[in-house]
Amino acid sequence: MLAHEKYQFINSVLKYQKIYSLFGILENEIRTRITATLCEYSNSKGYPEWFLVLPYSLKGNAAIQRAIKVNGFKIEGFENYLPFSFWRYILSSNHYTVLWTPVLHSIFPNLEMPKSQITFHSVQLKMQHALEIRNRLAHYNFESSKFISVEQSTLLWLLEAMEVGLAAQSLMNLREQQIEMEIASREVI
Repeated sequence: MLAHEKYQFINSVLKYQKIYSLFGILENEIRTRITATLCEYSNSKGYPEWFLVLPYSLKGNAAIQRAIKVNGFKIEGFENYLPFSFWRYILSSNHYTVLWTPVLHSIFPNLEMPKSQITFHSVQLKMQHALEIRNRLAHYNFESSKFISVEQSTLLWLLEAMEVGLAAQSLMNLREQQIEMEIASREVI
């Protein structure tokens, strides 16, 4: 890697740190809220565990089994090992009538008409974009996205729909100032 390419890569990593921070907040909120909501829902249906209320899916069940295995074969806390794609799948059109309409709409209290298909479709599209952002971040693929502001907007939209947007925006602004200072100090050297 040439020196200027290395410099560009480091600057890209620094610029994407704010997106990474927003994504971390989003993933934690989604995981926590879906798990808590489905726990209540499964209890009301007589199921002993939150994931038993999920419709059967080969990929979903495989993800759950892997997460339980990684968690030392313990049920408690295994959701921390489920990938973001699992949560995105739960919020996909396959679960509109089964999960979204009865309960999952409640994890997004700032949405207008939360049970409507149009609102659900918006959430589903934003979650798909968030998954693409996550994959790009995980593979340090900065060139395939030219618009950090669009990615930031997608993540903030989801966070604001869950009523954590202002806290996330404050964190991001603070982090952005730190990143700008870091980039400026590198340019001086």
